[in-house]
Amino acid sequence: MTADPVQPPFPGFDLPGFIGMMSRFVQGPEQAMRVYRELLGLEGGSREKSVDFMAQLARGSGLDARPLFEVVLRWGPSDTARVAAAAYLAAEGREDSVLEALESLQPPLLTMTLLNGLVDALATRPATPARVQRLLAFGRRFEDDARYTTLLLGNFSGRDVKRAIRRAIAESLLRRDAPDAAEWPRG
Repeated sequence: MTADPVQPPFPGFDLPGFIGMMSRFVQGPEQAMRVYRELLGLEGGSREKSVDFMAQLARGSGLDARPLFEVVLRWGPSDTARVAAAAYLAAEGREDSVLEALESLQPPLLTMTLLNGLVDALATRPATPARVQRLLAFGRRFEDDARYTTLLLGNFSGRDVKRAIRRAIAESLLRRDAPDAAEWPRG
């Protein structure tokens, strides 16, 4: 016994073609919702990619997206989104905003991922004496042998913080004093 094939509602109607067209029609809004949910931090995976996408979109359309990225930097849904926002702001010449966000952090809200990302964003810019002094003051807040615990149950020492700060200062001084050498390979 074989099943009867489904008869189309009218002759010439292509059911698989219609289903394909409808799935493509629905896929667009579904993709938009996924990107929107990632931007809000409701879906994991690649939040930093969505921040990068927003940066490209803002640059391409000529919009000033710095206020948006200021908000993401300070209250972003994840460390990676905050780091991506810091990289955008530093590239736009807003290093002081990144430094202010860094200075406002303290354990347990400060994680090594966030610290390394923020100081790496600052390291991509040439140093200024004021920025170097502010980074040094931030590093001095942490005692070498003290252990600090984060909300995510990670921990780090004051030495870890100072090592990251020292690396960022060295990189930004190199960019200021020898910009050609800053692009040379490391290691």
